[in-house]
Amino acid sequence: MVVTDSVGSPHTAAVPFDWLHRLPPSKKITVVIDDSHGLGVLGANGKGIHELINPPASLELLITASLNKAMSVPAGLIMGSQAILNSMRQFSMFSGASPANPAYLWALTQALPDYQSAHQKLLLRVEQFVEALGEAIHLFHWIEKYPAFTTDRPGLHEYLRHQGILTACFPYPGPNDPAITRLVITPLHTLEDLRHIAQACRQFAQNS
Repeated sequence: MVVTDSVGSPHTAAVPFDWLHRLPPSKKITVVIDDSHGLGVLGANGKGIHELINPPASLELLITASLNKAMSVPAGLIMGSQAILNSMRQFSMFSGASPANPAYLWALTQALPDYQSAHQKLLLRVEQFVEALGEAIHLFHWIEKYPAFTTDRPGLHEYLRHQGILTACFPYPGPNDPAITRLVITPLHTLEDLRHIAQACRQFAQNS
């Protein structure tokens, strides 16, 4: 069994999947991919990592994901073969778990037609932010067409907060490790918002 993320975390990084095609087809191999940070962003219209990897038929592929990130719904999903999913339903841990709130799932079904346009707007906003950052992009770990920008540069979180810009900032993986600042772009950001954030980042880079 091989277990991996679809996107590097806590620092944003691309995860290659070309190795899937180098696994021996004679072996029974299960690959589990956590797509919590990819679903809603990666692939055509944000459909997730399964759109991009084209795994060999000899693999047993399972994809798990939280819907509470890009999709903004407190729920999760598991994708796999019908046989694997049927087996999982027999586990006491699965059958005893609380289901997602029906109201949230109803909201998700109502919002699905709008996700495609929101995804296109998100990609545009990311492109505009990268362009506005200019040379200050060196502050961040980032990948093309992805809305999360991370850094362990001390002081950036506090500097942005004083500029009225709130980012996530927490030590990871343990409480004594360096704090990681995470700046996330959304479709709700305006171009003016992005220019304001980028200008603050440029000023921080010049002064530090």
